[in-house]
Amino acid sequence: AMEVDTEGGAAAVKAEGKNMAGLGERGVKQEQASEEAEGVKRNEVGESSGDPADGEEEGEEDRGSDASAAPMESSSEPGHDVPPFCDIDIEYEPRPIMDPVPRIFFATRTHSQIAQVVRELKRTSYKPKMAVLAARKHYCVHKSVIKTGNIDEECNDLLKSKQFGCLFAQNIKRQGVSHSRVQIHDLEDLLVMGRQSKFCPYFAARDLAAAADLVFCPYNYILSPISRSGMGINVANSILIFDEAHNIEDQAREAGSCEIDMNTMKEVHDSLANCCNYCSKPELYRPLQEMMGQLISWLDAVASSRSMVTRESGRMEAAFQDSRMLSALAEAGFSPTKIPALWEMLVAARQHESEAKFEAEEGQEMGIVPATVKRPGAGAASLGVISQLLIALRLMYGMGSIGPIKRTTSPEKSSVCYRMVVSKAAHPQTENRRRARSARGSGDAGTSGQQPVQLAILCMDPARPFLDACGTAYSTILTSGTLSPLGTFAQELGTDFAATLEGPHVVDMKRQVWAAALPWGPNNEPMSLTMGSLDKCTAQDQIGQGLVQLVKIIPDGVLVFVGSYGTMDKLQTRWKATGVWDELCSLKKVVVEPKQAGKDFDVAMDKYKTAVNQGRGAMLLGIFRGKASEGIDFADNQARGVVLIGIPYANRGDIKTNMKQAFNDNFKTAVQKGRPTTGAGGSKNEAVHLSGHAWYDQSAFRALNQAMGRCIRHKYDYGAVILMDSRFLKPASQAQLSRWVRGNLRDFPDFKSTIASLELFFANLALNPPKRPAPPSPVPAAPGRDAPEVPDDEDFEEGGAGAGAGAAPADRPAIKIEYEAPPPPAAPA
Repeated sequence: AMEVDTEGGAAAVKAEGKNMAGLGERGVKQEQASEEAEGVKRNEVGESSGDPADGEEEGEEDRGSDASAAPMESSSEPGHDVPPFCDIDIEYEPRPIMDPVPRIFFATRTHSQIAQVVRELKRTSYKPKMAVLAARKHYCVHKSVIKTGNIDEECNDLLKSKQFGCLFAQNIKRQGVSHSRVQIHDLEDLLVMGRQSKFCPYFAARDLAAAADLVFCPYNYILSPISRSGMGINVANSILIFDEAHNIEDQAREAGSCEIDMNTMKEVHDSLANCCNYCSKPELYRPLQEMMGQLISWLDAVASSRSMVTRESGRMEAAFQDSRMLSALAEAGFSPTKIPALWEMLVAARQHESEAKFEAEEGQEMGIVPATVKRPGAGAASLGVISQLLIALRLMYGMGSIGPIKRTTSPEKSSVCYRMVVSKAAHPQTENRRRARSARGSGDAGTSGQQPVQLAILCMDPARPFLDACGTAYSTILTSGTLSPLGTFAQELGTDFAATLEGPHVVDMKRQVWAAALPWGPNNEPMSLTMGSLDKCTAQDQIGQGLVQLVKIIPDGVLVFVGSYGTMDKLQTRWKATGVWDELCSLKKVVVEPKQAGKDFDVAMDKYKTAVNQGRGAMLLGIFRGKASEGIDFADNQARGVVLIGIPYANRGDIKTNMKQAFNDNFKTAVQKGRPTTGAGGSKNEAVHLSGHAWYDQSAFRALNQAMGRCIRHKYDYGAVILMDSRFLKPASQAQLSRWVRGNLRDFPDFKSTIASLELFFANLALNPPKRPAPPSPVPAAPGRDAPEVPDDEDFEEGGAGAGAGAAPADRPAIKIEYEAPPPPAAPA
């Protein structure tokens, strides 16, 4: 419960037995004279990572509080706050001094999703001090640095240059980028301001974050120890909100893992050798060079040994776990006793990089520096590879990811939730030809030569890196449209979540959503689209012919998702041979999701959306777990229908998948028998501990549910969801669908009646679409806040989240929720 008194500027929050009272923005602030007069020692709470004056101009008052500049006057009238430690006879208990107000980190997958959230924040009357963290490649405005294509390295070199330096970075100090100057903004807003005012948006964002109440960032900035350390992020006593958190288990496991190929190791080894020969402190780099050399020798030996086994995927692999893995790592030079010394060398080398130069210490000899050696240090990329390797080993040995070494348990016990894999191509020439074909299909130049050996240190338990990142936070909140089932997050993330909520959709499901399983093709033959059946021409023909009928009915944009690029290629090849592809192209513009993200993907999305906006209509053929299925907002006519072909199970031949399933099975067995578990913690409820098969199922359906959600994006949107596979008729499969679809699947006896119902659905909506309300009136600002900008009609049409928002009272901000009676359902088919 929260009680807010806007006149006194005080807030009281009671949560989990903690009483907190605060004045002003970040705690109790009163003038020194008042403190001495009262004889009470008060806490002045400031920022630990920046100048307290940063972010506020001289003379600027604390936002939302008039009490910070003078002692509060007591009053017994209702609605007035009573200052703590006041010497009057009252019934109220004195409020204790508040700890710093928790900072909020709002993390999501992509910067486009951050921009959507910021756009909604702009619609409110709230004006928190905020910042958007992003990498240099997103924020850099220095044209010469951008042209090099190696922004991180070039930026660091330019910052160290005394002769030139970076004018944009220098202007940060000269101009004083503050929160009063940069208010509610997204990445693009700060970029535009940086270009206009000639300051560096990257360092401006970091300065703004140091004094911000609300920080937006991609969620690898929280989960990844390297990103967290590099950006100076400290989440202790903070509130962490992970949006689109359905993938957080996989992301956490990746944050605790490390995969490096032999070519990268050799490049790092060579850069360290240059440091030993040409930098002023070779003693810092020599132990790291020897470490990398020993690892390369060990990896070569394993790759040529009999322990390598050929898998179905066509790769040769050697897997290690438990005592065998510890012995192998000791042979490679990474025993638990050596990690602390290697870490100290890495930290010292990083500190030295900022001042490294091509000079030898007095009394030492150094040869002529070759032209191929561009910098005196190893460089951020090489040290980053070493950091990634050592952080994975530190987590595996129970030493914590960053900072001083801390042992929480023995390496033997801690390492049981890790596996190690050495792999290489079984037939290098065949692998090269396959990669070359894939590269040509994606517009890349391809590769040549033997594919390198790869080392993977894999975390099986996401709780280990998740708790390492979030264990000191005040609260952690996971949100997504596809978190269901919720209970299993407790086991996988090692956390008992005190509160859970699974809500219905905001739309009228009967009128605005048509959802059905399509278990047959046009000939009414059942379609069980397993991995094996998708290789058959009969199944490919049934899918193609059924898709033609659907595309004829669904207006505007249609999204079609399949399980993999391999399946996509097979379908295209077959449909082009049978004429189905030409028929689809005659109905709509057909766009295929490219294998590579970046510019190719942006071009494909532009083609798709342009065709839809021009009235021709378009069909996007994409894959589950791809960028189109998870990171893009297809609102309104951009996606009037989504067709989900099959269930996107992971490849059973993948050794990572097999290892994770075996790990979960062992974990569940240990819990059932009362033995000490191999995980980092989790729920004590035995029922929510996932078996390997259950984890495998949930991983597939979360990817499917996320793709399904591309169709309905706001309260006034509408569309169709088609689940093309006979397995969707099974209750067990339907139980794993998102709640908003789970109870609203329509049932039909054959393909013809299904198509007839779908046609009637869109015909009714064409005559009577959901009506949007008029744009909201301006929201009055709370005292001390600037009035928010009111979106124009065009912005309002693009996003419906602002619809129905009520005006806040003049004395304080508020949220008003309105419910509308749903319109009468359409006539049955």
